[in-house]
Amino acid sequence: MLALLKNANLGLALLLEIGVLAALCYFGFVVEASWPGKIGLGLGLPVVAIVIWAIFGAPTSRRRLKGFPFLLLQIIWFGSAAVALYLASQSMLALIFALLFVLNTVLAYTWDQKKAFPPANAKLKRYPHEVDHCTPGAVAGEK
Repeated sequence: MLALLKNANLGLALLLEIGVLAALCYFGFVVEASWPGKIGLGLGLPVVAIVIWAIFGAPTSRRRLKGFPFLLLQIIWFGSAAVALYLASQSMLALIFALLFVLNTVLAYTWDQKKAFPPANAKLKRYPHEVDHCTPGAVAGEK
């Protein structure tokens, strides 16, 4: 049962990440601006968010923040979605998003799920029959 809850929490994390992009896109298109401005914000804000998350927040990023800086990045990144929803007159949705983020983050840190992915520099074998070319004479599966 606990494994199911942990997997559900990881799924919620993914949905929240997608929700950030959707909220920023929505905000960009409903803000009071000219049509070129709406298109620029509606497409530009999610792109900027993707770049920031890919560099500093993605599990496989070589520059992924750790500890308190990572928590601060999460608060700013996910908080931007809640603020965008609030500014787009979606206050109830903003509140629900913020509460889901808090719940997800508390559970993720409680269950140590922020380390659920291998580090970016880990050498992973894609297939069991692959040979480890880094160590002379090493064959996949041998210890």
